[in-house]
Amino acid sequence: MKIAIIGTGAIGGFYGAHLARHGHQVHFLLNSDFQHVQKHGLVVDSPDGSFRLPKVNAYKESKDIPECELIILCLKTTANHLLPDILSPMLEHSPKILTLQNGLGSEEQIHRLAPNCSIFGGLCFIASNKTGPGYVKHINYTTIRMGKFLPSEEAAGISDDLLEVAKAFTDCGIQIELSRDIIEGRWRKLCWNIPFNGLTTVHNQDSSLIVKNPDTRNLAMQIIQEVISTANIMGKKIESGFLDQMLQITDNLGPYKPSMMLDYQAGRPLELEAIYKCPLEKAKAHDFSMPLTESLYQKLLTLENSKNKN
Repeated sequence: MKIAIIGTGAIGGFYGAHLARHGHQVHFLLNSDFQHVQKHGLVVDSPDGSFRLPKVNAYKESKDIPECELIILCLKTTANHLLPDILSPMLEHSPKILTLQNGLGSEEQIHRLAPNCSIFGGLCFIASNKTGPGYVKHINYTTIRMGKFLPSEEAAGISDDLLEVAKAFTDCGIQIELSRDIIEGRWRKLCWNIPFNGLTTVHNQDSSLIVKNPDTRNLAMQIIQEVISTANIMGKKIESGFLDQMLQITDNLGPYKPSMMLDYQAGRPLELEAIYKCPLEKAKAHDFSMPLTESLYQKLLTLENSKNKN
């Protein structure tokens, strides 16, 4: 399959490198790492087996990428204002588009830009960081929960084109969980992202310290329950036992720094709109409040505004 990776960071670098290593023709769009990757290739440092791609199809502008059957969107949502310019030269032949972005709203935005394309959402359950130019440090997990997006946000079921996209990953040894309802899946992912991205950033502590401290562990539990309740109000049913699953995953993860904590420490913009603002607005539209999520969002806004002033 001919595949374009838009955003070659911790996610795009990891999955794109695996796809290229297993025979797919992968084209990588890069920004600051372009010259380094063009010269030195991509490195994946992983407990499952490290490897280097010495030769990479690297591009600085999307208009230079050849026609692809599948576009995989791995940009941080803070860069989504660039999507019209990035995607427009790539849509002539209506490629499939898979977004691996965080939070809510990515599929809707892509549908507005590419109404004639089949759109899929992917939720990455992976601990992975970009620790240097063209260097991805993989810590644990690789699973993607993947589903087809419908503009109505109803469950799309398991379609043939979803199976085709999933096969590209499973052939590389990446575990894929097929989702009949990707929006429900996004709410499930938010059950981790909302509490742990925010609490680690606000308290300047990795996830293991958050769950070891009784006070912050209890707060995380309350926020997870708030997200579950919101999803249920919106008709996206999440079982109550899912809370315990989120805590168990975090307990087993060890001292992990989520992407928002790393972005804050590096002075990069935070993904506040997709992970906090959009869910809060969805809840408000259903006459439901998320006070703990709102409080955490306001603290993160304060941190980001203080960083910008400095």
